[in-house]
Amino acid sequence: TSETVRQRRQMAYEGMITLIVTVDAETGEVQGEPEIVARGVRGFDGANGSLKDARRVVAASIAGASRQTLNDEELLKEHVRVELKRFIQKSTGARPVIMPVVVQV
Repeated sequence: TSETVRQRRQMAYEGMITLIVTVDAETGEVQGEPEIVARGVRGFDGANGSLKDARRVVAASIAGASRQTLNDEELLKEHVRVELKRFIQKSTGARPVIMPVVVQV
């Protein structure tokens, strides 16, 4: 489909970020640190501290999320994706494909 082609083109030019967040199903609290894996994203790596800042942004976005968002996995994925996207666009100008994964334990 055209959406698939658009995403693949975007990955080729802007890179991809996989965001893995583990959340306690009962309390909605983040368990451990969010894990972020970046591939081909210019200006986004561990050397300049942007990875650490991105983890903080994700953790803060989850902490500030409504109860409804925390209880709905799809809403939570979209919430953290949008917050991380804003942070990356503001700090690097890049527009990578962001694939959020929420693991509830």
